[in-house]
Amino acid sequence: MNKVILKIYQDDDVRTVYAVFVDNKNFGIRSNGLTEELLINSLRIHALWYEGDVLIGADVEFIRRDKDTYYFKIISEIEKGLKREHYRIDYKGKYRIKLIDIDSLNDFKRLVDRKSVQAKSTMANKIKNIIQKETTSMQYILRFLLEIDNKLDLIIEQLSSREIDLEFLEVDAVDISGGGIGFFSSEAIDKNLYLYIEGDIRESLNRVKFFAVGKIVSEFKTSKGYIYGVEFIYIDNELREDIIRYVFERDRELIKKSIHE
Repeated sequence: MNKVILKIYQDDDVRTVYAVFVDNKNFGIRSNGLTEELLINSLRIHALWYEGDVLIGADVEFIRRDKDTYYFKIISEIEKGLKREHYRIDYKGKYRIKLIDIDSLNDFKRLVDRKSVQAKSTMANKIKNIIQKETTSMQYILRFLLEIDNKLDLIIEQLSSREIDLEFLEVDAVDISGGGIGFFSSEAIDKNLYLYIEGDIRESLNRVKFFAVGKIVSEFKTSKGYIYGVEFIYIDNELREDIIRYVFERDRELIKKSIHE
């Protein structure tokens, strides 16, 4: 059975639901995460699926439900050959962003470089690279050290942050991929400006800290604000790989939860 990913747009969020095709011809799918209420109240539904090795995307519309099968019709042009690194998963934390103009771009690229080097040299990053190879007893010790490192980082962040005048706007995260992020803002953002972005994902043993410069590539207006899609235009390659690994791991977890439970 082929997997289908639905990106369901709501007033202040985008929810991802995993499903499987049970009727390819009529776009019939099944998932533990779907309800008629969720689909009927959605503002937009975007579907992603594979045909062979090709990732495909299109907007779809919910038509009807027949027992456990939900039927849709395609209502937009079909995009083929989408890049895997731009496939996004849900992340419901926070991002810190600062709007910057083109004259400040190089200054913030240098800031990205400096902060990325710092992030890669932390104890947490070193532990993350070796923990899976250690014995169970050593893994417990390393997990304890990770917790201490995370707490120290929080204290340091509260005491520092005076390099460039960083007046951050904290926004609600919607999703993330190796190619960019999505977030919700109650206020409109000038799409001609660039964004300096700081992200710090802390979920169990997963710690993904990154710094990037991005550009808004999509805007979806709702009754509560705006959902923006941002593409990274400058990010450290190793930290991008950390994001991609996190996305793949979470992808597997969410598939199991939505389809196999």
